[in-house]
Amino acid sequence: MLIEEAYKYLPDDLSNEAKYRDAKVALKLGIKYPNNDTYFEKIRKSLEIFIEKPNIQKLKGSIISTPNEGNAPLISTLRAEIEDPS
Repeated sequence: MLIEEAYKYLPDDLSNEAKYRDAKVALKLGIKYPNNDTYFEKIRKSLEIFIEKPNIQKLKGSIISTPNEGNAPLISTLRAEIEDPS
């Protein structure tokens, strides 16, 4: 399933795991009972939550170029300062 492939790219987090599990269960029930409107709505809601509200912490950082001006061709060194909250 595509949802399993998407889950591989999310950080390890209990919240993400619960959203993945809910969506997977809803999909299995929808496949088992394709004419049930209640299961269709559960699939829609669980996929919406899984796709739009995963728990992803943001990286913060900046890039520094040395020298940052000069004539062409400009040879410059790039250095990054990254802060990873995970």
